[in-house]
Amino acid sequence: MSTSEFIRKTSTLVSAQVIAQVIGLLSMPIVSRLYTKVAYGELAIVISVATILSSIIELGLNSAIMIPREIHEAKEVFSTSYLLQFGLVTIITIVIVAVKPQYQLFNIGVSYYVTCLLMYIYILLNNLSGLLRIYMNREGLYKALFWNSIIGALSTLCITIPLGLMGWGFMGFMTANLVSSFVCNAQMLWHANPFITVKFSRRVALLKEYKDFIIFQLPSNIIDTFSKQLPNQILATSFGSAALGGYSMSQKVLGIPSGLIASPISTVYFKTADEFHKEGKDLAKFTFSLISKTMLISLVPLVVLLAYGKEVFSFVLGEQWREAGIIASILGLQYVLMFCDTCTSYCRVSIGKQKVNFSMSIVKLTITIVSLSVGVVVYKNLIGTITCFAVGASCSYILDMGINFFCMKRYILKYFVFAISYCVIVFLLTSAIKLI
Repeated sequence: MSTSEFIRKTSTLVSAQVIAQVIGLLSMPIVSRLYTKVAYGELAIVISVATILSSIIELGLNSAIMIPREIHEAKEVFSTSYLLQFGLVTIITIVIVAVKPQYQLFNIGVSYYVTCLLMYIYILLNNLSGLLRIYMNREGLYKALFWNSIIGALSTLCITIPLGLMGWGFMGFMTANLVSSFVCNAQMLWHANPFITVKFSRRVALLKEYKDFIIFQLPSNIIDTFSKQLPNQILATSFGSAALGGYSMSQKVLGIPSGLIASPISTVYFKTADEFHKEGKDLAKFTFSLISKTMLISLVPLVVLLAYGKEVFSFVLGEQWREAGIIASILGLQYVLMFCDTCTSYCRVSIGKQKVNFSMSIVKLTITIVSLSVGVVVYKNLIGTITCFAVGASCSYILDMGINFFCMKRYILKYFVFAISYCVIVFLLTSAIKLI
């Protein structure tokens, strides 16, 4: 795939994300005043648990849909993967409900059993959505993916605001999520239905054929997901749902660029990287160019965020979100690095280095645990803990992308020099602005 073709395909997805995010941005000042920090915090902890469980039941097979050369085999992988996911999440949910008298995963203002049922449905719908997006990307159905983003944003908006006015809180958020996922899945299945009947013996053969994804990609995905969700778990346990709500809002705002651009870029990058590797093209050069340009483009808005985060949040979202603005200014650099990491997240999968993913996941989890522990034990407050976490996470993202270049055996030193220089420049510019 040429650079121009990459840009064209990415632009198709990005344009849809732009429309979807504009819808979300326009409604955010309204939604942020209809729902409390507690409601945001309760949603964050439930989605956090659901995300961890999703990473387990995926078995690392989602990425395998891109590998087969024949479309029929790709459909077999798709159908086998979702059947296994359905069975696993059903068993896990039954166990979670059964052990409730002794242990529960979260404690919010809604019935635990009702929340578990909603989480079960959310996981089924969300995992199906992930599989469908990968399959449609494989088949180049970018127009269908274009409409998927817009439909999802509109359906969420049309439910979130009315239920917020009715004071539904967490239930309003969760209901909107479920309906949006259902509508999006229905739209994708209308354009391409990859479900087919697969014999049991063939399913077993597929699992043997793609066992590397299960052996290496699965534990890597679980550890990586747990690393990303651990802050939500720690903050909720240590400082409560309201504190997690402020962190969640900062995540929501900072995550807009990822939803707007990083996800579409990652989708097309996966296909592009796979083609580059198969054709022997210079993937390292392409990857470095993508990362460096992304970081340079983000420089100015990042510095503005770091300097004026709390003022922007309190003005746009309301005074109750001032602390969320402070948190956002702390997490800003981390999110730029995470954005770049997300864009190139399929690099090692494309070049057959799943084993490295597992090792890096352990490193990232260790960094996350240490940084959060230092924050909770030493600083004993929300801002101090988030600051420690942001420093640790930024280092782990820089290292993770550096390992990509190490695996490709090119641009290693050039990348590290650029990344470290970028961080230094960001802090120098921010400090200079604050002194003015």
